Amino acid sequence: MARLLKVGGVKTEDIYKDIVRVSAANRKNDCDRDIVEGSVCKVVVASNQKERYAILRGNKGSDTEIKIDEYLRNKLGIEKGKEYEFTFKTRWWYQFCWPWSATDPGYRISSQIAVISFLLGLLSILLVVVL
Repeated sequence: MARLLKVGGVKTEDIYKDIVRVSAANRKNDCDRDIVEGSVCKVVVASNQKERYAILRGNKGSDTEIKIDEYLRNKLGIEKGKEYEFTFKTRWWYQFCWPWSATDPGYRISSQIAVISFLLGLLSILLVVVL
């Protein structure tokens, strides 16, 4: 279900962290179920169908405002101060997909190292079983 929200700026600590702040009333997924604060979801802009993974957090300000940093706004093709319809999609595997495209290199690099380590572990188990 799409929600009409006005785009606002974020606090300094949220810049380059892929954090989107939305009030609890508007933090619902595409099936109209509540989204737990801190969940990874896919933010979709209805007007241009652009989408990005983000972490949804609470917004103590206006119920009709969504706070997104400039980097994420540019990726979504939206402008600060304008209203857009947003849909939040949640799937359990998004928590594994998000780090691969995360803005913060700390999240991105650590997740890539974890996947490489997991694959090397599987390869070593396979080699021990075969040889």
